[in-house]
Amino acid sequence: MSEPSPSPEDTSRQAAAPRAPLKQRIERAAADINPLLVIFMIGLGILDLTCYVGIEMSRGRMIHAPASSVSTNGPR
Repeated sequence: MSEPSPSPEDTSRQAAAPRAPLKQRIERAAADINPLLVIFMIGLGILDLTCYVGIEMSRGRMIHAPASSVSTNGPR
C-alpha cells in the first residue's frame, strides 16, 4: 500500500517549522549586533564633529602676508 500524499496544510506546517527557529536566530543576532552598531554610530559622529571643527578652525586662521613682503623672485 502506498502512503497518502500529504495535504497542503501539512506541507505548509513543515515549511513554517524551519522558519520559526531561523527567525529567532536572526532576531538574537540582531540583538547582539545592535549595541555594536550604536558604538560605531557614536564614534563616527564624534569623528565627523572633530573634522568639521578642524575644517572651520583652519578656514578662520588663514594668515595672509602683506604684499610688500612677498617676493616675486621665489625663495632665496
